[in-house]
Amino acid sequence: SILLLTDDGAKLRLTEAGFPAGELEAAQRTAGARAKRHRIDLNRSSMFSQVVTEGKTVEVKVSDIIAELFPQRLADSISNSLGAENRACILTPLRRHGNITGAFGISSTELAEHFIPSVVNLAQHVSNALELADEYGERKRPRKDYQKLTRS
Repeated sequence: SILLLTDDGAKLRLTEAGFPAGELEAAQRTAGARAKRHRIDLNRSSMFSQVVTEGKTVEVKVSDIIAELFPQRLADSISNSLGAENRACILTPLRRHGNITGAFGISSTELAEHFIPSVVNLAQHVSNALELADEYGERKRPRKDYQKLTRS
């Protein structure tokens, strides 16, 4: 999953979910909300706060993340619909130009501590792709402006 900071830097928004579509749809029906509209307040999430404000890589249970974000009864229902009770998750920072801009998470039923370096490496590749996308967008803008001028 990929989560990026909101413009004010106080919350995370889910941009890509790492769950199969069917499981995600079931969880969204249970929660009564779309995952991509949900915002995670860093002041209320110790796990994501460690990743985003402290730059740590952490290994946590998916059900613990959900329990931190939703009331207990709803969290239990969401965890059940995602099959998250036995899933571990590695969360690590995403960076753009050296600054933390979000979090990257990988979950599985069998994650082990020795996977952490691979997840950190993969997050670096995602970070690089985000930087390249920014640079591409910046280069494309003047080209579009030039094309508008030449058409006028």
